[in-house]
Amino acid sequence: RGMWPVRDAVRQIIVLVTLKFYKSLLISFPRSTVPCFSNFSAPMGTVLSPDYPEGYGNNLNCVWLIISEPGSRIHLAFNDFDLEPPYDFLTIKDGDQSETTMLGRFSGAEVPSHLTSNSNILQLEFQADHSMSGRGFNITYSSE
Repeated sequence: RGMWPVRDAVRQIIVLVTLKFYKSLLISFPRSTVPCFSNFSAPMGTVLSPDYPEGYGNNLNCVWLIISEPGSRIHLAFNDFDLEPPYDFLTIKDGDQSETTMLGRFSGAEVPSHLTSNSNILQLEFQADHSMSGRGFNITYSSE
């Protein structure tokens, strides 16, 4: 009989710890998860890092696919680029999931040169670590 108050107190502590745990989980998620996974099929457009130009969040793993008409190629123009080197980086791959060729991996504040795909699909993969961030990137694309 004397154990009930202790058992209830333990349950209250577990519930409190659980609520604090979930609250901290919700806070730690990136602010913009939707722009991290998109397919672009318009003949031209812009790919922005999350929250550009205010600075992207931490712990990001984003993938964007640019898909143009079969037989066409895709041109990328880097308008702005600022990622925390070497921990945050953008990898650009040419081709679909089964056969890809890496066109480049970029980090830092040097704006990369224009890139042109050999196929009608480009995959942009952006990874950010757990600390510090840069302004992000602004990339325009067009297909021919």
